[in-house]
Amino acid sequence: MNLAISTLSDILSKGLSVMRTSPQAEEFKKCLPEDLQKVIKEISFSYQLSWQIISGHLQKIYGKYGDPEFCLSAYYSSEAYCKNRHKIRRCPDLPLIDENDIQQMLSEEAEYKKTVQELLHVSKEEESTDTIHRMASLLGIYPDKRPNALYRYLVAKELISGTEWPQIMERANQNKNLIELQIPRHHVKTLLMVVSNMLAKTFLPGYLLDFPATGSVMTQPRNRYYYRGENAYFRSSKASCFRSAHLSEHSFIQQIIDRLRLYQCWETLDQFEAIQHWRYCQINYLALAQHYGFRTQMLDITSDLKTALFFACCKFGPDRKWHPLDNSDFAHRNSRPYIASIGGDSRYGVIYRSPSEITDLRWSIEPDDTALEIIIPVGYQPFMRCSHQHGYMLLTNEEYDLLQDDRFDKFKFRLTEDICNWIYTEMNQGDLIYPNDDVPDISPEIEALNQQNEISKKVFDTMIEDFDMSNDDIQHIITLLKQRGISIVNTVTPIKPEKLSQINQSYTAQYAMEKVGITPQLSPIFSV
Repeated sequence: MNLAISTLSDILSKGLSVMRTSPQAEEFKKCLPEDLQKVIKEISFSYQLSWQIISGHLQKIYGKYGDPEFCLSAYYSSEAYCKNRHKIRRCPDLPLIDENDIQQMLSEEAEYKKTVQELLHVSKEEESTDTIHRMASLLGIYPDKRPNALYRYLVAKELISGTEWPQIMERANQNKNLIELQIPRHHVKTLLMVVSNMLAKTFLPGYLLDFPATGSVMTQPRNRYYYRGENAYFRSSKASCFRSAHLSEHSFIQQIIDRLRLYQCWETLDQFEAIQHWRYCQINYLALAQHYGFRTQMLDITSDLKTALFFACCKFGPDRKWHPLDNSDFAHRNSRPYIASIGGDSRYGVIYRSPSEITDLRWSIEPDDTALEIIIPVGYQPFMRCSHQHGYMLLTNEEYDLLQDDRFDKFKFRLTEDICNWIYTEMNQGDLIYPNDDVPDISPEIEALNQQNEISKKVFDTMIEDFDMSNDDIQHIITLLKQRGISIVNTVTPIKPEKLSQINQSYTAQYAMEKVGITPQLSPIFSV
């Protein structure tokens, strides 16, 4: 077979094409008065552009010390970074932490959230020089040396000499008329004021922003770190479709079958009223499929340490419920047969941690529309699990391994029944992550699609269109599918019509939004 899509990476890269370009900016412009529409050249909700503007203004204040490339270099040379191991080849390479270390990490996260609340409180006060200076200090962009500011690496303050500070202070308070940032012409703002207001918005729930691959996202409030928790040392940490056990036993045609089943999942999700009429942001079909157990090119990331600890200390049982790991799971290195078969170590949970602002800085300098290896928020979706898990996605390729990603600190901790039972209780037996009041349980039906041997003609045609296959390629694929017992049928009905009708009557898009309980925040960037 001489297909242009003969590798797994080629197949999965096509998955990004299903994420449509956000119509948010176009729709917003239509709502403006006609005379204003004529003046405005472009409207953007781009997260990347926001960070490019923030970085540009910080450079006007701090010079090279506000340049994102310089700040990234300073971070990678800092003591905070260098004291940890970032590229792991074997389990002994992972730094060992204990329960006291974990509690200290949780305490630091709690203090961070207190500072966020203080910032949001100050941001509601009447705008004044004092207010802006307090906000900037809390954020970490004021020319002072406040400890434990919300941002620590946006400005390389530790490299600024004493003689440079007076000039920096003067530039921070210079006036600047910034029409492109939706500031009326009669308002004159300082650079510090503009940057402070833009950064403060990232801590609000429901801030609408556009991202590559996913389009419009109704974001959750940012936190200091991104985390991932794994309940063993697996030798590598790859997206599910790239794991060696999967690749070794799956041929090219199985990869095609997996992709068709993923498309089938998306088509099924589209039958729900809550998804059909969700107008607040775009649906992240890839993340939703991931949460229902489909193999994708994304790694699950969270901004909540307790969520990461839960996945590092718990297991999903055959009864379709979460349970804490027990002694039989981690007493010995080879306690769990699967972990032993891949040369892993069952005794440890593994925590990955990366400062969220390092990703923010990378957004400033990455090529436009970059999606691979950039952490993107899942945000608020009509099905609630993603938001309860403070979910983010890391889109990867076949070569990517989280254990080798130098943005992340990696730690191991010895699994014990005490710590596993503690986090299990803290997360209400998993209900805080997988809430019982979510959309009526469709997990059995959706997950069954992973074993489905019937593919709808609509789904098959969609894949053919995405891959732009020749007629010969199509016929060859059909032949291979038949050999694997996969048939193309007119329709596939994984959910009984009566159940679907019941769900659609009770769980509407409006009801889902009420459950989210937030008001979307808009702050477009204008160019005239």
